[in-house]
Amino acid sequence: MTVGLDGSLQNKLSLFVTAMMRSLAASVLVIVIFASVYSLSVDESVTSVLKEAAPEHILSFQILPHHELKERRRRERRRLGVNLDVEIEQEETEDELALRRKHRRRLNSNGDRRQIGALYQGYGTHYLDLWVGTPPQRQTLIVDTGSQATAFPCSACQTGCGKSFHLDPPFIEAKSNSFSRVDNCSDCLLGRCGSESQSCNIFVGYAEGSSWSAYEARDMVYAGGPHDQSLFERSIAEDDTFTNGDDPVDARDFSFELGFGCQQQLTGLFQTQLADGIMGMEDDASSFLNQMHKAGSIAERVFGLCFQRQPLASRDGTGAGVITLGSVDTRLHRSPMVYARNTRPSGWYAVHVRAVYLRQGQSDHYVRVGEDSRQNEEVYHVDVDELTLNKGEFIVDSGTTDTFLPSAMEEPFGKLFRKLAGFEYHNRPMSMTDSELKGLPTILLQFTGSKDPITKKGIRKSSRNENNQVDGLVGDLDPDHPHDVLFAVPSSHYMQYSYQTRKYTNRIYFDQDGGGVLGANIMQGHDISFDSERGRIGFAESSCEYGALAGFEEANYR
Repeated sequence: MTVGLDGSLQNKLSLFVTAMMRSLAASVLVIVIFASVYSLSVDESVTSVLKEAAPEHILSFQILPHHELKERRRRERRRLGVNLDVEIEQEETEDELALRRKHRRRLNSNGDRRQIGALYQGYGTHYLDLWVGTPPQRQTLIVDTGSQATAFPCSACQTGCGKSFHLDPPFIEAKSNSFSRVDNCSDCLLGRCGSESQSCNIFVGYAEGSSWSAYEARDMVYAGGPHDQSLFERSIAEDDTFTNGDDPVDARDFSFELGFGCQQQLTGLFQTQLADGIMGMEDDASSFLNQMHKAGSIAERVFGLCFQRQPLASRDGTGAGVITLGSVDTRLHRSPMVYARNTRPSGWYAVHVRAVYLRQGQSDHYVRVGEDSRQNEEVYHVDVDELTLNKGEFIVDSGTTDTFLPSAMEEPFGKLFRKLAGFEYHNRPMSMTDSELKGLPTILLQFTGSKDPITKKGIRKSSRNENNQVDGLVGDLDPDHPHDVLFAVPSSHYMQYSYQTRKYTNRIYFDQDGGGVLGANIMQGHDISFDSERGRIGFAESSCEYGALAGFEEANYR
């Protein structure tokens, strides 16, 4: 995961990892993420505007229609001091029950259990609602494929815990009937016991200086659901059938007991981020996804992230995409999902970049074939060899806001960019019109395909001409590797607009010794499937609209 940092700090990571691992005591668990420099870029003016826009003590997140009768009854109950969580199900109107039954689920066609949920725009990253405890308390968490632990502030975190920045107050353990602290050393999943303590302690440090410490705990959780209210005492659907996970009110059906870090101290950017904590999604036994799968709440160790980028991150919750837990949701896709090989057997998710290209002008994020294809027209190869590109790993890291590429690419890339764009490639703020922005080149990344790029039956035997009929595959652009994935990054994704300066800044940096970090900025506009079951990463173009899947207008979940 990465937040608010110049790209130049990336090249300090290797030394940092070595030093940290040699020096830390055995009484704590140290997790240092290579890709995680947490490079968040936030305009100070935007931050100040957002703080003024909503008082700290008022959060109003409307996700589904609320009838006047229901609102009036709630106000009356508040005045009487009634616990609204206890009464929540009694407040359902006939219309809401009808809506719930409308979405009551059929299983997926293959029998899998799958949940979808809304993602929200943070300060350069995306976050998800996690409801923790009995009754549930909301914690908002950055979804991070570059971290393994899930953690958020708890009641013992009294100073420097982001209370003036985060969306929610710390989790109060004493208010949850299902909370437990992990006090048996043999039960530690995330942390380690010290010689003088039976608690499982966790310490996580990041290269740019941010860190957090916590003790390990367990409690019942569910992800997603309505943004502004919990689904109290709801477990399995009333009709005793599994739900399909589309309707937010079904989120409780995917509850499970999660091991997480109860944070006691935060430093650096963890104090000032909008979201409360972090959700680790690495392929590790301790990750959120793998714990969810082990508990039987989802069918497979597969999840998808589909990012939009919104201009502002409101404290009221700005909808910015979809998370899919348990399988792939093809309703999101504008093109077939094609698969690259995940080069790591566990931990981070990484791809092998075989080649890089630039496509001339009128930038968009589509890779199209057939009569409308411009895939092989005005496409230029960046003159850097495959071995030089892949001296290190290319990590797909949702917690990193920007993208970092090998320094060896900078000269040949810059030379070709200058030829196509008409000016020098740089990372300085610059003014440009919409038409000038669209006229910048589209960056095309060629990822090594998996053994199973399209279907579950392996690489299909087809002619080169047929290969060029599959959107998202390289096809005749590289006849020797037609089943490789071609991933498009338009200028609207790598150029970031500042409301403070009214200028654009290029957020792709060439500062890595080898390999790189493919961050959230270039992930947007695609549904990206992280498939640990089959060792692959899928890519499909998408508008990433959550509201249409959940059965209501997009604006209603913001």
